[in-house]
Amino acid sequence: MIKRFWKIVDTIIDTILAVGTLGIVVMCMSEIIARNLFRTSIPWSGEAARYLFVYVVFIGAFVLTRDRSFICMDILKTKVPARFLFYYNLLLDILVVLFAAVMLVSGYRLAVENRMQVSAAMGLPKNLVYAVMPVSGFLIIVYSLRNMVEDVVARRKKGGEL
Repeated sequence: MIKRFWKIVDTIIDTILAVGTLGIVVMCMSEIIARNLFRTSIPWSGEAARYLFVYVVFIGAFVLTRDRSFICMDILKTKVPARFLFYYNLLLDILVVLFAAVMLVSGYRLAVENRMQVSAAMGLPKNLVYAVMPVSGFLIIVYSLRNMVEDVVARRKKGGEL
């Protein structure tokens, strides 16, 4: 039941990431076409592409956490003896949780402080853009905790102690 839940959540997140990336491409291409063919500019396309890029980067951050694909997580992994690999992964997850907690708190403050500002071209409240930071921080924490639980369960199944 829990695995099915996570699979659904992961599929939704992957779809959002793909649609966001496609949106960036569409916005940039439409601006290029408008400038070259019609000699005009779409006033909001640059801003929309920029904001989509911010969202894609922060969503990508928690997807990388989910998949353990951050480059910093692999640099030393080959150097760590096998018997310490569990503790190495646990330490990395704890460090990621601490960083994400800072991201969550700082992002929340940033979103609250900028709630009255609006974007120049689209007129969107800036806190909608900044809101992705605490949401991403929260989801990074969730995925890191999920990774830690999976590691502990796998280690116990193998008969290892913590």
